[in-house]
Amino acid sequence: HLVSHTLVACHGGSVCQMANLASSWLLEHGTGSLRGKDQQLLRQTLLKDLDRILGLPPSRPLVVEEEVDQFLASGRVSDANLKRLLRRAEARLLLAGARSDAGYSGAQTERSQP
Repeated sequence: HLVSHTLVACHGGSVCQMANLASSWLLEHGTGSLRGKDQQLLRQTLLKDLDRILGLPPSRPLVVEEEVDQFLASGRVSDANLKRLLRRAEARLLLAGARSDAGYSGAQTERSQP
């Protein structure tokens, strides 16, 4: 099988070419819902691929793991859903970066009342 490629915006506004998220998983296991050991193996694959695709540091932001866990809890593994996961993770990273640039922290989202 040939692995399809897609273009995505990388950090810094440049465009890079990358293999689809978890494309090797889809080729080997197909689509569908997962439980147990397969779910944990896919989680590891997704996190490793997201680290590579998004250029994340070894101490990856928690929002990425949250998106993967949410996907695994409620999502069906398919090419379209994996692309959606990538978009959601990237959007949350951009939002988290914008908040930290503006002096916000993840825990400081509400103003305290006097």
